[in-house]
Amino acid sequence: MRTLRLHEIISLPLVALVTATAWSQGTQESVYRVVAYVGGGASLYAASAGTPSGLSTDVSKFGPAATVRVMWQPDHMLGVGLESGWTKLYSYTVSGPTSGKMYYSQVPLYVVWSMKFWDQLNVLGGYGYSHVITNLDYAGTVTVATWSMGWLAACSYECPITRTLGIAGELKWITPIETHDSAMTLQIQLVWNILEY
Repeated sequence: MRTLRLHEIISLPLVALVTATAWSQGTQESVYRVVAYVGGGASLYAASAGTPSGLSTDVSKFGPAATVRVMWQPDHMLGVGLESGWTKLYSYTVSGPTSGKMYYSQVPLYVVWSMKFWDQLNVLGGYGYSHVITNLDYAGTVTVATWSMGWLAACSYECPITRTLGIAGELKWITPIETHDSAMTLQIQLVWNILEY
């Protein structure tokens, strides 16, 4: 009785694995999608709001948020795309002899990765730049903007309506790092399957 050599012992499982993989790919069609997410909701600023000392201010850390995202999603694989939108970070009003107000917001431009679980749950992460904008109206009007590197993490749950449309609820944490800002948003989004091939 012939004994198996080492290279035969290694090659037999390898051949079986390659054959099984080729068979499974041949019997299952891969689906690739281009999907758009558009929605809005509310944001909560989670860092310390910068207010001027010596003035009486009324700070609001709540505000609106909006998201526009386009993703390329291979079937059962990591998706990748681009995200933008707009988020109010915080605002305050100044009372006293001279009244005024300040509005602080950000517009992200992030590369986003997503992983889909159970066809409905998405976990997302992203990295890029936020355009952080300060609008001040106090004894004159001033607008100042800067770019800040940042990251985001999100989780969304999708409910299909038709083959091409759905609705999703999303909880997201977004952090422009260099400006030391953080916000949490809760949004409702329309999901549109633009292209499938």
